[in-house]
Amino acid sequence: MVVITFFGHADFVEKDIFRIQIIENIRALAGNEKVEFYLGGYGNFDLFALKCCRDYKNQYKNCKINLIVPYLTGLTNEKVNADYYDEIIYPALEDVYPRFAICKRNEWMVDKADVIITYLNRHYGGTYSTIKYAYSHHKPVINLYSGKYEL
Repeated sequence: MVVITFFGHADFVEKDIFRIQIIENIRALAGNEKVEFYLGGYGNFDLFALKCCRDYKNQYKNCKINLIVPYLTGLTNEKVNADYYDEIIYPALEDVYPRFAICKRNEWMVDKADVIITYLNRHYGGTYSTIKYAYSHHKPVINLYSGKYEL
């Protein structure tokens, strides 16, 4: 099984080229194995990644789309439709101060992932912190941003 997770900016603007890149990367990473997707459900990139995962699932049934929530209260984002996910997972974060729950949830997702697909184009913010964490833990990262960006 291959676990793929996604992180990107809330103000991401979707383009067809990114959809093609995500689907091609998923195909290459999955091979003939089962795929599990871990998604956060916040912001434009997460919603775009969900669309791509659903497109992939329509072609290849051997996958599961999971929403990873940072709070016990579950769905706190009105843009999230639970029906689009196969499972909602809450990592054990009860002892985490609520202000840091999303960061800790993201770290949990990185720890569980085999590979991360991101759209990262700046040196600050939650996506930057999460990808920096991923690199420090030697996780493979595919950045869809085509500019010259280095951590």
